Amino acid sequence: MTTVTAALRTLDEAVRLNDPHFHTYEAAEVFARLRREDPVHHHTPLDTWVLSRYDDVRHASRHPEDFSVAHGIRLDNAAGQPPASGMFADGGEFLAYTDPPRHTELRKVLAPAFTARAVAAREARIRDIAVSVVDRVEPGAVVDWVPLAAQMPILVMLDLLGLPATDVDDVRRWSDGMERLSYPLRPGELQEVYAQFAPLGDYLREQMRRKRAHPGDDLTSLLVAPREGGTVVTEANVVTFLQTVLGAGNDTTRSLLSGMVVELARRPDQLAALRADPGLVDRAVEEALRWITPARGFVRTVVRPTEIRGVALRPGQRVYLAYDSANRDEEVFADPDVFDVTVPRRQHASFGFGTHVCIGAAYARKEAAALLSALLRRFTTFELAGEPERVVAVLREGYLGAPVMFR
Repeated sequence: MTTVTAALRTLDEAVRLNDPHFHTYEAAEVFARLRREDPVHHHTPLDTWVLSRYDDVRHASRHPEDFSVAHGIRLDNAAGQPPASGMFADGGEFLAYTDPPRHTELRKVLAPAFTARAVAAREARIRDIAVSVVDRVEPGAVVDWVPLAAQMPILVMLDLLGLPATDVDDVRRWSDGMERLSYPLRPGELQEVYAQFAPLGDYLREQMRRKRAHPGDDLTSLLVAPREGGTVVTEANVVTFLQTVLGAGNDTTRSLLSGMVVELARRPDQLAALRADPGLVDRAVEEALRWITPARGFVRTVVRPTEIRGVALRPGQRVYLAYDSANRDEEVFADPDVFDVTVPRRQHASFGFGTHVCIGAAYARKEAAALLSALLRRFTTFELAGEPERVVAVLREGYLGAPVMFR
């Protein structure tokens, strides 16, 4: 559905950052023009600089002293909407909206649950969850792969947080509510979304009480336990951390898991390469991350005079880090518009860079690799049985539904 007139517009006309249709159907073509013609492009309606080149996205991400998250990271924040805090506990600090040194302090609290050793300790459970998801697929029948794939990140997050697996439906409903923040919302709709999270906060506080009495090997137990020196994480921050992990660990991973299968179903040659060499699974996951780019991009606010590519940026202006454009940068990736599971492309922008690199990246990678491996063991091929329905949103790439036949 790429608009045929997009190439004929001026760049000022073609770039429409707050338009979900633009991001879903036109951005790839327009961002390619930006990379060629104007890689630091001023989008006048939002007084926002669009960074479309990989090196510039990485630079801004790695310099929080120049580019702050404290004023919001979403395009609607650039449009004047304050950072979404109404869904979090009163007094809770949202990791994504904090700069160093406070960000470093908060991230250190969560870090033990996300180390390579901690993820490896859960790898067998992740593989078991992947098998349980694949077991629900009936060979030869057409299934909607999106809701099936969506089960996996929810179940992994329940295990990580030490929450009862029987609560999967409630947690899925709350996570889906959080996903609504990917779409443009009027103030009244935003308040409706916030209202959905009051029961989640009460639920998490109950789980925290349970874990204080009966701690386990999970993130909730880690957060409610006394820390070195006898200090404790505030209840508001524990609730906010848990809400953040549930939300961030769900919708983007869902996009990866569903989109990965869709892209392979479109390309029998790539699926055949994986079947011939299962050792390519990890490369396939990285290529899916690059190709899909589940979170399209985020915003930073300029906090002191600086420049990129000789362009002066003033304090108070915003920069938009276009991850999806960075992942197609011809200066970084050979044949960036070709999906190829045989090429190593781990340096993609999909998890961000620097201080705010995705803390759960290792979990997402393990989930995708486990699920793809389970599918390859069980089925010879998978084919699309109809055209998938795309998410039309500013922030998130993905599918609402995808009819697939596994055989």
